[in-house]
Amino acid sequence: MKHLLPVISLLIFLISCNEDGAVVEAYGHFEADEVLISSEASGQLIAFALEKGHEIDSGQLIAQVDTQSFHLQKLGFEAQIASINAKALIIMAQKRVADIEIEGLNKEVIRIKSLVESGAGKEQDLDRLISQRNVALEGLKTFDAQIVGVKREVQFLNTQTAVLNQKMSRASIVAPLDGTVLETFARRGELVGPNKPLSKIADLSKMDLRAYVSGISLSSLKIGQTVNVRIDNQSDGYYSYSGKIIWVADQAEFTPKIIQTKEERLNLVYAVLVRVVNDGRIKIGMPGEMVL
Repeated sequence: MKHLLPVISLLIFLISCNEDGAVVEAYGHFEADEVLISSEASGQLIAFALEKGHEIDSGQLIAQVDTQSFHLQKLGFEAQIASINAKALIIMAQKRVADIEIEGLNKEVIRIKSLVESGAGKEQDLDRLISQRNVALEGLKTFDAQIVGVKREVQFLNTQTAVLNQKMSRASIVAPLDGTVLETFARRGELVGPNKPLSKIADLSKMDLRAYVSGISLSSLKIGQTVNVRIDNQSDGYYSYSGKIIWVADQAEFTPKIIQTKEERLNLVYAVLVRVVNDGRIKIGMPGEMVL
């Protein structure tokens, strides 16, 4: 065959078989794994400079959504945390004073009790001191409860701050892979929202030929098998590439309603993906053929 047939929707395929083995010629078109890059944050797009054809690297910052509102909220949380921590210091200082007071009452109770036992002290004074000490001990418990409450407030605000940090990090959009920009759907200054596509990229260093073979030839193919892939060149010949089958469909397409004869089984076609290292000549949508 001199020229490849154009593939518009799915394919045109040809099979030739003989008793010695099967030679498969399958026609299809090339495709790449396309990735839509979207924003996870809402706001104004303050940085976005992607254009069609740009080469980008994995991890590269490609867009930035305004995070000023998040930053202001974070400052508010940090101010609240500082205020609560100051309050905690006051509570702890008051608790230390109460501890000193209780320690003094304990010593006084021991002294008065000794006087009462020796007959030099009054029972009423001992009872009064014991009652005063018990009140102070109960008050000490309130300080402990206040400290627990303060810690929980700080913990809650720290969690809110962590949520804001995560939102701000999501506002910085980075490339998930090395690739080429195929399309852009936004411009700097536009308002974006979660899951709104900003661009479409694909790794064009490897391309997949989606071709179709008949059910009869399917048994001669297996995943991992090396095949020859060809595209047309300008001199009525071919550029040839070594390809590897990475996927074979487990269901037929274009199957007739009733299969009665061996010839009708030729109408059963199965999709096959063949991965090829791209030297720059292969483009998305370009027709190609697979030859065994």
